[in-house]
Amino acid sequence: MGWERLLEAEIQSFIRTHEKEDVRALALKKPPQPDWPYKDMLDQIISRQKAAKKMPTWLEDPMVVFPAPDVMEQASSMATARFKASLMTGESFADLTGGTGQDCLEIARHFKTGLCCEHDPETAERLRHNLKILGGGHVTVHGSRAEDFIQNMEPVDWVYCDPARRVADGKGKARKGLYSLHDCSPDIVDLLPALRKKSGKALIKTSPMLDISRAVEELACVEAVYVIEYEKDCKECLYVLDLKKGPVKMSVHAVSLNAQGQAVHDFSFDPEEEKQRDCPYAEPRKYLYEPGPALQKAGCSAMLALHYNLEKLHPNTQLYTSDIMHSKFPGRVFEIQDCIKPQKKDLKAVWPDLKANISVRNFPIRAEDLQKKLGTSPHSDRTIFACTLYSHHKVLLLCKPIERF
Repeated sequence: MGWERLLEAEIQSFIRTHEKEDVRALALKKPPQPDWPYKDMLDQIISRQKAAKKMPTWLEDPMVVFPAPDVMEQASSMATARFKASLMTGESFADLTGGTGQDCLEIARHFKTGLCCEHDPETAERLRHNLKILGGGHVTVHGSRAEDFIQNMEPVDWVYCDPARRVADGKGKARKGLYSLHDCSPDIVDLLPALRKKSGKALIKTSPMLDISRAVEELACVEAVYVIEYEKDCKECLYVLDLKKGPVKMSVHAVSLNAQGQAVHDFSFDPEEEKQRDCPYAEPRKYLYEPGPALQKAGCSAMLALHYNLEKLHPNTQLYTSDIMHSKFPGRVFEIQDCIKPQKKDLKAVWPDLKANISVRNFPIRAEDLQKKLGTSPHSDRTIFACTLYSHHKVLLLCKPIERF
């Protein structure tokens, strides 16, 4: 018997009793019973610790058997999974990259029937087991590679795919720098001809490290891009494809989510209009604006400035300014107290205690190195932005945050 032993009452009790402990310390001890699958049990504890943040509701059911920790590492959070699911609706769907099943489960709530394939046999077995427990019993799980599965797949309304970036250096590490969808598995670009015969719509998830323009060019039928921010971090990019129409007019959305997967902010723009508009620039005024990570990734400098009546400090400095405070800006807002040269004596003249948090934007020195040079220590209500202005001067902007919510 394999992973099913993890469902035994005594083994489940051990896992739950120790689920918050250091697994490295547990690994040095002998299992309470010599015939217990101790490594699998420790892996369950690791996976449960990851699930506590990403998918906490799964911990409530004792019958859930989590996939291996490396699979859990790639899992979507419940919030991002719910948002993805909200973009899809219809009678039937297919998930080409099952993994943990978090995305599949949330998508399944919007469809009557579903298909899911997972290339790793044991992960597929656990996925099949968990979906039945958690409410995805109407989804049929296949242990198969996406490239093989799609050839005989029944037509569906929507296809979902989360291609994994292939390891390129042979040492378990992904190649650094820009990469293409062709560097992922499955290669969704190569699968497009087959997908067009099986579905009208597709949702593709990628890492935010993938260049959006390049992905849009490779996919060729993108009608919308969603850049997703959650817990102050850019988590993923989503591409909605119209598989039947080919190249279409596209919109881009920079979306910030709450814990329920609802959009708190959604800044939408036409990327063609962004290219045609000139972004206004200015020296620092009274207020400073730092866009959230999704806005910075989305590439909407001109449209963001024009929408909120702001001016940018420099083409490569992701900071904006104004004389009038715009409280609805989707990011952090500061009041600029002073603009000084990047020298300790100038800083000490304004803030003698040298206490401030440091952020670096388009500046030749790293934040930690600048902190050492200035001799600063953290402060809860002060921030120094070291940045380059449109005049090419390197300055320190001494700021205090404005609480708006």
